[in-house]
Amino acid sequence: MRYLIVCIIFAISLQAQSPLNKLDCKCIEKINKDYGPEGLEGANKWWQFEESEPLRDKIFINLSSETPSIVSITTPFEYFPEGEVNEFKGIVIHRSGNMVMIKWENSTKNKIWIASINLELKQAIITESYDGITSFGMNIEVLECE
Repeated sequence: MRYLIVCIIFAISLQAQSPLNKLDCKCIEKINKDYGPEGLEGANKWWQFEESEPLRDKIFINLSSETPSIVSITTPFEYFPEGEVNEFKGIVIHRSGNMVMIKWENSTKNKIWIASINLELKQAIITESYDGITSFGMNIEVLECE
């Protein structure tokens, strides 16, 4: 009987310590720095996305693995009424304590994202670097997760 009680307590403690495996994250803020030729609208300055512009929410799946999945969801907006959903396979590049950092890129390899996720606070910061046809730059997103 004593052995059974110890096993039950051990199993409960393992469940309590099991890593968070999925986070649904809502983008609450996004800023951009775009470098391009003079005269290109928005080039060479920092700017913050307006409320009318799309923000991309994220779902992180299998966070305890070394290759989590990332689902990026663009909510519908005026110029893109159907919205968009993309799925990526990430690679964990750092893990310590409550922090996990994940890297992923698009299929054309002109964009790379790095997410820094605090599992205890359930908050994430994502940096996206891109090299486009007319410019290159970066976006920074702040997300709150549950």
